[in-house]
Amino acid sequence: WHLILAPEIFDYIGGLSDNPDLPNYRGYGQLRAVLARNNGPSLMLTAIPGRGFHKHTLQWDLTVPVHVPVIDWRTYLLFQYFDGYGESLIHYDQKARLLRVGVSFVR
Repeated sequence: WHLILAPEIFDYIGGLSDNPDLPNYRGYGQLRAVLARNNGPSLMLTAIPGRGFHKHTLQWDLTVPVHVPVIDWRTYLLFQYFDGYGESLIHYDQKARLLRVGVSFVR
């Protein structure tokens, strides 16, 4: 098992004339924390505080390796939960709660 912490700081390039309050919801940084086992399951948390932690966002990603004999490729079953703002740039100021299940070839 291993734990990875990845803080990120960013800024917006270009004008925000279309979405002037986007930084209030997306902020200027995020933290990713990953707990994983080599060739095993992986749980990742992405935390986006928004400006002043008022409009925070959390996203959980769980990947579990699955073996598909037809495809000689690493394949993962993905479970994702999103709770927060900025899921789409059109509706970035509306809170969304989404649960997704899918297949991933990379993680």
